[in-house]
Amino acid sequence: AAAVGQCRMMHIYDKLFSEYNRSVAQILLTGDDVDDPDRAEHLSGTFSALLEMGVIPIVNENDTVSVSELKFGDNDCLASLLVNLIGADLYINLTSAPGVYAANPQEVPDAGILECVEDVAGLDLGRMCGGKTSVGTGGMYSKLQAARRAAQLGVPTLILPGREADVLARAFAGEAVGTWVRPEEHAIPRRKFWLAYQSDPAGTVLVDAGAAEALLSKGSSLLPGGVRQVLGNFQKGALVRVARLGESDSHASLGVGLSNYSAADLRKIMGLRRHEVAAILGDAHYPEVIHRDNLLMDAAI
Repeated sequence: AAAVGQCRMMHIYDKLFSEYNRSVAQILLTGDDVDDPDRAEHLSGTFSALLEMGVIPIVNENDTVSVSELKFGDNDCLASLLVNLIGADLYINLTSAPGVYAANPQEVPDAGILECVEDVAGLDLGRMCGGKTSVGTGGMYSKLQAARRAAQLGVPTLILPGREADVLARAFAGEAVGTWVRPEEHAIPRRKFWLAYQSDPAGTVLVDAGAAEALLSKGSSLLPGGVRQVLGNFQKGALVRVARLGESDSHASLGVGLSNYSAADLRKIMGLRRHEVAAILGDAHYPEVIHRDNLLMDAAI
């Protein structure tokens, strides 16, 4: 069905853009295309070449070959990755809603539209957005998650009602339509963005309060002594979630990073000091479980 639909969809795009003397190109992606550094670099070059020629890329997930392990989840997630990949200056998200509601409209029917979101990271998205929409896989929750990722890059987001006539022209003319999401003042490195969002975390590392404080306040690396529990089975170099150990099953997420150890080895050395780690694993070990250069705190996952 996707293979049939792609032809028809691109025919419509080609017909409409040709009325403005613009050419379009189709790019279909899977998670592997942005996960692999070499393929991502080639992909970035393809986008640059198309844009330099004035060609408008139409990007979608390659549903004909995607399996669950390679899926982006929704086009909002895919778009946020492209913001980083092409070095975009602005991220516009067209939606069926008039903008971002100040509260969940299913619970507060008269909730107004936010003209501007100053701090997207500070929003309680679960309370504001509720569940996903009945159309597609996203909804406002995923759109604000994508906007939060863009904000980390220093890129603003404009969420617009895509079904309204001339909405893009009106927005660029200065009309107060939809919702602006302001970027963060200090952008994270694009490399950290890539490592944090190019794939889903393969497991979780639970840390104690002391380690959490060092990560949050001092910009420290995660050491074996601060690890209290390892969830899941992952290999060395995998992306893992870092969370503060909580009571029962409630764990506060801190960020994501690349683990220098497999889950099996990490279980052997968690809670130990450096000389104790050496006694178990030998001299060929890393001082850090996750180096701070490979760690993104407050990741939007």
